[in-house]
Amino acid sequence: MANDHLGALEKALHLLGLFGQGGENVQTLSGLTRSSGLSRATCHRALKTLQQYGLLEREGDGYKLGYRILEFAGFVKDGIEPLQAGRDIMDRLRDQVNESVQLVVLSGDEGVYAEVLPSFSPARLYIRAGRRAPLFCGASTRLLLATLDDARVTSILAKEPFEALTTRTPRSAPEVWTRVQATRQSWVALSLGEMEPYSAELAVPVIGSRGQTVAALSVAGQHDRYLNRTSLEELLEALDAAALSISRRLGFGDGWRVRPDLFLASLAEQLQVDLER
Repeated sequence: MANDHLGALEKALHLLGLFGQGGENVQTLSGLTRSSGLSRATCHRALKTLQQYGLLEREGDGYKLGYRILEFAGFVKDGIEPLQAGRDIMDRLRDQVNESVQLVVLSGDEGVYAEVLPSFSPARLYIRAGRRAPLFCGASTRLLLATLDDARVTSILAKEPFEALTTRTPRSAPEVWTRVQATRQSWVALSLGEMEPYSAELAVPVIGSRGQTVAALSVAGQHDRYLNRTSLEELLEALDAAALSISRRLGFGDGWRVRPDLFLASLAEQLQVDLER
């Protein structure tokens, strides 16, 4: 089989990475054999090892992720300082604006949604904590991209063509660069339908004690609310205050970089570009 040259650990991790893809929570041995490129015997041995260590559990004729994964996830979250410092602030922000609230951190060349607090609205978005997203689209991830030096941004954007998640996903490096440069002016990022149709996300940075961006804090929901300037200003005011409060808890001092005034001054131009797509 194509992947049988992999080491035993690589094979097990390769199988583990197939769970949850396509919305399938339970995977059968036959299905994993087909999708992994491993032989049936090799696949079975790796699954038994993962089951032995609690990373997988049996369910009927198939396998599902084991509860040991939750234990590891808890350890990871405990180590995300801005999340520990600002969980109650995020709760209050969600209650105040009734939108989904996210904390997104940089992981290699991707952003990871470290925490997601869904809104109470029946029309809420369904973004799961742990979701990985490319840096070229979406407000939180693009804001994190903007914090990197130009050489690294260039390296990341050299991987185009980009996957078109929706019709409004940025399609080229020059287009993303334009948005990165605009983000660096105000340190506010807005995306409209770039990752999910008819969705919107508004993001600002969380800043640590040495002045470094440690995460992006965002609110997200159905895009209609973000097209109304008055509503958008209210969301931004609440989001900005929450991000500053978390940053203060992390030891941030003076010189808050977020400039809602500059963002709002350029808003009409961005909306025109986005809505014409």
